[in-house]
Amino acid sequence: MYQRTQLDASLQARAAQADETTGQPMDLALLWRELVTGDSRVMHSFASEERCYLVLERLRDCKPLTRGPKARKIRILESLFFLGAQKNVALEFGVSLSSVAGVTKECLEALGLPCKPSRVSPLVIAAAHAARGDSVVCWGRLSQFAHSSINYRVVSLARPDAELASLLTPAQFEVVRLRVQGMSHVEIAKSRHRSRRTIANQLAESFRRLGVSGRSELIRCLITQPPTVLGRKPARRTVSMRDRSLPAPEQH
Repeated sequence: MYQRTQLDASLQARAAQADETTGQPMDLALLWRELVTGDSRVMHSFASEERCYLVLERLRDCKPLTRGPKARKIRILESLFFLGAQKNVALEFGVSLSSVAGVTKECLEALGLPCKPSRVSPLVIAAAHAARGDSVVCWGRLSQFAHSSINYRVVSLARPDAELASLLTPAQFEVVRLRVQGMSHVEIAKSRHRSRRTIANQLAESFRRLGVSGRSELIRCLITQPPTVLGRKPARRTVSMRDRSLPAPEQH
């Protein structure tokens, strides 16, 4: 059984520092291919106020060779990211809800993400959309660093929810960011010293104002269309060749 490495605060800080000082542009579609083929696996994911991070282990250099899940299972996981609801995925593939749940759990664990879909980092979802070709968020930042004699790679992405501040009240913005980050209602309530009902109401009102049904749809909209159109029920944006062109490195 694969043992997940728990990153301490110093390693997390080291990853963020390496990203800030030595990060180079990375095609997120390439990141997704590395994950689903078993070339790389997520060791840890975390977020700051500005960015989402994935710390990766390069499995291609390890023995024995690790292979990713079968293509059909990956398509089911991708469809969950693209469609949002398990029932929609079940209808698309002609399988039961329990099958979708089982395949999703297996695939996420293979990628190094032993968590529920509602906790998956927006960076992972952005990578899947980039590989599909319908994302306006196609590029992240890649760097390498060593900690305790172990070599790591870190991929980061500017938080796609950063521009929601102008669309929500300060309180709504904070709870939505925590929800996008993957925290549950209970965890958000505890961190903000509020009741679970208060958090639920704030999130419901925030999602209503943004014109989305919940976290999955919000992340999908932030990744596939400009945030300025949220709340206006726009037509789906077509990805242009400009979106896929090589960008200049992000400013540090």
